[in-house]
Amino acid sequence: MYTHLMELYPGNEDVAKSFALRLLIHYAGDIAQPLHNIARVDNEYPDGDKGANSFELPYHYGADELHAVWDFVIYEWHTSIKRPFTQSTWDNFQPNVTSTYENNIGNVKTENYSPMDFTAWTLQDFEIAKETVYTGVT
Repeated sequence: MYTHLMELYPGNEDVAKSFALRLLIHYAGDIAQPLHNIARVDNEYPDGDKGANSFELPYHYGADELHAVWDFVIYEWHTSIKRPFTQSTWDNFQPNVTSTYENNIGNVKTENYSPMDFTAWTLQDFEIAKETVYTGVT
């Protein structure tokens, strides 16, 4: 990936590194999205619902399928973050991050988050998906 990014940004290693870091953060977030770890298979979806992308909901707040609802929660602030990210931007954004963290830390099984244990992360989120994703919407 790094070689490819250096080809996209020749002579600008800082930009390539920045892009690589954003991809790493994005992929780590994708692992934590429970619907990337499950697909509902039943009579209605015999081939699976594609991680709830095919599980339609009444259109509300920009989401018309279940996967989009979960993504919307993850990306709640993505359009309100001033870019480039500066100290001032962080000072305004940080209370939201802290509040979200403090309100949800009890739901995280920290023993599964040893450094870079992506398999453990995925397995934990698969369990979350099995237990919670479709609750109340079936």
